[in-house]
Amino acid sequence: MNLKYNTDPLLEDKHEVIKGLIWKYGTRVLFELTLSCDSYCPHCCRMRKVGSGKQYYLSKTEIDLAIDYIATHTDINEVIISGGDPLIVPDYLEYVLKKLNDLKNVTIIRIHTKAYWLAKNNWLGLIKKQRQPVYICIQFNKATEIDAKNLKRLRVAGAILLSQSVFIKGLNDDVEILSKLFTKLLENGVKPYYIYHCDDVKGLEKYQISIEKEKEILNEVRQKISGLALPLHVVDTATKKIIVI
Repeated sequence: MNLKYNTDPLLEDKHEVIKGLIWKYGTRVLFELTLSCDSYCPHCCRMRKVGSGKQYYLSKTEIDLAIDYIATHTDINEVIISGGDPLIVPDYLEYVLKKLNDLKNVTIIRIHTKAYWLAKNNWLGLIKKQRQPVYICIQFNKATEIDAKNLKRLRVAGAILLSQSVFIKGLNDDVEILSKLFTKLLENGVKPYYIYHCDDVKGLEKYQISIEKEKEILNEVRQKISGLALPLHVVDTATKKIIVI
């Protein structure tokens, strides 16, 4: 099977162990709470099922089944709540957090979002009560996407903030743009975590630049910014995440 420019080159669907739950890497699972989104990014790696125009999220019965699966597989210690964007279904996100709080084997929670400004006070209040540390990983591709006021709300609530970015041709494949982005994130209490090579998803070819070009850009960025502000350069594949050196 030729995975390059397939609709699912990362084989997420193959690793779906129960509806909404993908177990591909080690001791962590991906919880697809909703396949609806606020942003519908044109470079979405799940465009095969996100952005159909239909509002879709897991029912509480389906959430309970996924929670039961995690509870009975005690080698799972990290749950990544993603989608779509889980912040567009705050009541269901609150429900999941409360359920995960009771699972002793789950010691780390991550929430992946782009629409961080949609954070509701009811579930933000849960973060300080949560037994596990809650990491909120936000996608930023340019510094203009940074809203200091809403990031502070997340920090005050007790969330640990990380960022993920994607190299996008013509948008941020530039030393100055990325230097400004990573520095401004750090100044707002967000640790730049990953910058991805745009996935080999069919339809995303026009957004890709070569990995060698990405390395050149990041090598120049490295000379201009704090080491704390530099994210890992990552290529996601069907079998693993590759850290580019």
